[in-house]
Amino acid sequence: MAGLTGLLPVLAALIVVAQSGGRLARRLRQPAVVGEIVCGALLATVLASAGWAPPAPGTAEAEAAAQLGLAVYLCGLGAETGAGAGVLVPSARSGWPVLGAALVPAGLGALAALCLSGRHAPAGTAAFTVFMAAAMAVTAFPVLARILDDRALTRSPVARQALGTAIVIDAAAWAALAAASVLADAGRLRLWPMAAAALALVPAFALLRPWCRRHQAVLRSASAAPGVAAVVFASSAAGDWAGWHAVLGAFVAGIVLFPPPPDRPAEPNRALETLEPLVVLLLPVYFVCSARHMDVTRWDAALPAETTALVAVALAGKLGGGYLGARLGGRPRREARVFAVLMNTRGLTEIIFLAVGLRSGIIDTGVYTAMIIMSLLTTALTGPLLTAVLGRDRPPP
Repeated sequence: MAGLTGLLPVLAALIVVAQSGGRLARRLRQPAVVGEIVCGALLATVLASAGWAPPAPGTAEAEAAAQLGLAVYLCGLGAETGAGAGVLVPSARSGWPVLGAALVPAGLGALAALCLSGRHAPAGTAAFTVFMAAAMAVTAFPVLARILDDRALTRSPVARQALGTAIVIDAAAWAALAAASVLADAGRLRLWPMAAAALALVPAFALLRPWCRRHQAVLRSASAAPGVAAVVFASSAAGDWAGWHAVLGAFVAGIVLFPPPPDRPAEPNRALETLEPLVVLLLPVYFVCSARHMDVTRWDAALPAETTALVAVALAGKLGGGYLGARLGGRPRREARVFAVLMNTRGLTEIIFLAVGLRSGIIDTGVYTAMIIMSLLTTALTGPLLTAVLGRDRPPP
């Protein structure tokens, strides 16, 4: 009972803060995660200014509980990644948008990392550079899909290409995150757990995924929700044990458990819908808890300039690279501008990415704070930029 006495009031307060911030952001036509992070950062700053030494009692337990919602969310993200690859219509030119929206921001991110590594690379330059390249390339396709739905753009060919490109880029970014985690842990490398986890991926994709494809009717039913949750949590624990991260285990579980049937549309996923309350309740708490690691009261003279530079690099990489890739892929100028703006959406995926980097010791709190600000600004700019490009809330002709 002593543990619950500390956990429950903190969890209740964090839920109220998260829901209030999310509702305020939605009223301003912004993704809820923007409000959740901002409110969490303001709360942490106020408490720090008042002399409260973080973490407050019960905060660590609340963040651990929020990991349950994060694991279910990452499972759904993995399922969407595996099922959504077909959104990108194959063609001779379809690779250019992917390359432009991925390689240009990744290259600029790597250059920025080399400039910042002297101050902000606790695990070494190699891990920091790989991580920053991947983080700059991320496009959050769940937030992107919501924006497209709100703007009635989902049937537009350029929007479908943007979704498919985001899926491909994010899948590659998660692989790069795993590589960065391995590099960060090189000094205390645990070869046996990593080798075992890598070997387990072979039967998981070669044997288990085909079996899951044949039994999707059962796995997607509401009655399968407890079993799905058990597999997701076990996979998360295995990812953490292997020296990568729990979120990578949950992401892989979603890809393996829910492959799309080859000959018919996928059935509604009642299993994940049954687990959705965990995500709705606890994922916002995770974002509020993530914001407590931001401490603007301890900024030195150089960090504001570094934050401004990272925002500029992020905008130049995604807008410039996305536009160049779309033009090389044959899109007209207006559609290329729409594609570039859509690629600039980072949102939830970026926040999770950064939290993993901080927890793994790849980045420090200074870069974490700067990159959170970058992520919120670039995500918040997507709506206004899209309106400016389109002129009104309609897809391009």
